[in-house]
Amino acid sequence: MVAPIRLTLALFLWFLSFPAVSSDSLGMDAYFDAYSEFDQMLTETSMTTPPGMPRVTEPKVALIIATLSDSERFLVKPDFRLEHFDVLMDMCGKANHAVMSYLLFNLKSHVDVKADPVTVASQVAKAMGYNTYMFQNELEFLQPFNIRCMARLVPLLTEFASNLKPEERTDIRRAGVQQTQNGAFS
Repeated sequence: MVAPIRLTLALFLWFLSFPAVSSDSLGMDAYFDAYSEFDQMLTETSMTTPPGMPRVTEPKVALIIATLSDSERFLVKPDFRLEHFDVLMDMCGKANHAVMSYLLFNLKSHVDVKADPVTVASQVAKAMGYNTYMFQNELEFLQPFNIRCMARLVPLLTEFASNLKPEERTDIRRAGVQQTQNGAFS
């Protein structure tokens, strides 16, 4: 739990060094609006009995997922520069959250948290495999966007890190870069 907190803190400190750029200036508001609707649907479907997930078989969900997976519109056309790092990082975080929401759906009911770590890891992998199969119609669109988003983010992260002055290369920033690399490549 400490690692995500460190990453969040490191990324927050990076964001402070960037001039403010709005998502609207890049034409990203539609993405963030669609994500807000998706997140609301996640909340609503998690409260149903039994809990569920938004499905592309529902027309409204299909439109939202089409927006959330529109690589051409949100990843290919924009000319991302270093000052857009925070907007792109936010979008990639939301894309990853959408994917992980499907992959980790109903995880608590499939994992015995009191089991040994090897058993827990095996149970998590099994649940994720099952969810990949169950939600393949949604993940078919969301996962490629998530991967492409990270691919657009890594060069900006590299540029940012290479432009740091020696006194700005703190342990927390190094840890944040390492965690981002680990997340992007694993």
